[in-house]
Amino acid sequence: MKKIQLILAAMCCAAMATGCGVMTLPLTDADYNSGTASGQQTSQTASSSSGTGILGTILGSLGINTGASIVGTWTYQEPSVQFSSDNLLAKAGGTVASAKVVEKIKPYFEKVGFKQGQMSITFKDDKTCTYVIKSKEHAGTYTYDKESGMISIQGTGFQFPEAYVSLVGTQLSLTFDSSKILSLVKGAGSVAGSNSTLGSISTIASAYDGMKTGFLFTRN
Repeated sequence: MKKIQLILAAMCCAAMATGCGVMTLPLTDADYNSGTASGQQTSQTASSSSGTGILGTILGSLGINTGASIVGTWTYQEPSVQFSSDNLLAKAGGTVASAKVVEKIKPYFEKVGFKQGQMSITFKDDKTCTYVIKSKEHAGTYTYDKESGMISIQGTGFQFPEAYVSLVGTQLSLTFDSSKILSLVKGAGSVAGSNSTLGSISTIASAYDGMKTGFLFTRN
């Protein structure tokens, strides 16, 4: 019942926002307190289209899976941040804060090699998959439990830890506990200034209790 109330509230908020076409989310230092905030107020504008946009952002932050199939090819766009709390006010705050966390962690992901359009993953009906990381293609198998929202990918070379799945419209998020995202990043290979980069990712990924960090993909 509590989950249903959260969904209804999220849908109402989305409906009100889409009536105006855009929703502006104010961001302040209170939204991000890892010690690296710039001190300047910024804003994140989210538009709504084809079931993604605002409603997708809200449902994604709630960790809600719409039940759609993950089969297909997905291309990486940017980092993804989700929160595990069920409190609606915490979720609303988390949605706002996640936009700023994404902007903070994105350049560090890029240093490691996770860049827009340069990572992809294909899930097939027969439970096999292929994924391209830093121009290298890997093959493997996957197990996806829709009920728990968890996916496990076993492959050659680059290894993914067990991930949380959020699937809304044409957007797929694979997120990981903060303790696992660091091992995943290390698996991407060495980069210049890797210790500093890894330290920054660790700090940001641990900025909030219950925060999961990972990748946002869009369906090809």
